Amino acid sequence: MKRFTDDERLIEILSGLWVFTGLPSKSTPAIFHLMLTGECYGKPTFIPREGFQAVSNFLAKKFVEYSGEIKYRTKVSRILIKDSRAIGVLTSDDNEYHSDSIISNADSRKTFLDLVGRQHLPAKFISRINVHRTSASGISLQIGTSLDLSRFDLRYGNVFYHESWEDSNSYYDKAVANKVDFEMDNIPLSLQASSLFSDRLAPNGMNILHILLFPVSSSYKNNFGVINGERGEDYKRIKDQISNILIRKAEKIIPGLKDSIILKELSTPFTFERFTGATDGAWYDGVFSINDKQQKPSSHTPIKNLYITGTKAFGGAGLPSALNGGIKTAKTILSK
Repeated sequence: MKRFTDDERLIEILSGLWVFTGLPSKSTPAIFHLMLTGECYGKPTFIPREGFQAVSNFLAKKFVEYSGEIKYRTKVSRILIKDSRAIGVLTSDDNEYHSDSIISNADSRKTFLDLVGRQHLPAKFISRINVHRTSASGISLQIGTSLDLSRFDLRYGNVFYHESWEDSNSYYDKAVANKVDFEMDNIPLSLQASSLFSDRLAPNGMNILHILLFPVSSSYKNNFGVINGERGEDYKRIKDQISNILIRKAEKIIPGLKDSIILKELSTPFTFERFTGATDGAWYDGVFSINDKQQKPSSHTPIKNLYITGTKAFGGAGLPSALNGGIKTAKTILSK
């Protein structure tokens, strides 16, 4: 872009979608930004009327209708390998489930290094996984409010609010190095007010506001006060501190937000790790910088009958890529 303009502020605005790549704009291939810009600005975009969870609920409902069974609150501890092929999974309650095809939606490190095990993988493939980089994690604050958000200019998929014109590349470097003070530093926020698009997402007279902050180091304030995986009073206190900081900052463009809050829930890197199994709570399984060799995404793995799915099988991030990854993996298995 610097070939066309020397306006640093314009460049910063046009690079604003870097958050969705998992890397700052200085490190992201131009083609990624062009693809995101085309998807977000170049054609109509849509939001499910009942929220994105409705998509997952619909797919789960159809899966059960087609005789599938879903086991919730069941953690897989190992993918069972016999004669270099995947034959099933072992769960943390010592139950085994066998199948002709095993599909993993865990991130690459969890899938291959933890669930499969190095002893079953080619040395060259292990080397690739060792250098495979996941993205950083972030913070998500969900707010239920009685404030009339239609009074504010929030009727978009995302509103990117930066407190200053500070270069986002500099902020990223400080954040991943755990050198950001959320209270004192200028930080970039993403705001989503999805209830403005659908009256199904909040009770009458109420609204939801989603505040995102990326990146955030999982080491923030001594690992958010988490000790040996245990979340105690320190963890709750730090979550409350961060919530209050984000609310105060959002109030600069949404006056009256603090006094209108009915409920709030903050998710940290440890929340994402707990509920998605993502390494260090990473938002994206893999990030590709301008120095990385680009590889065509694939649902295949070195282990026969083991497949990966979601964004790992398609590339990119977000719900569209996850759905396309599922379609890609299903076609691969059905074409055997």
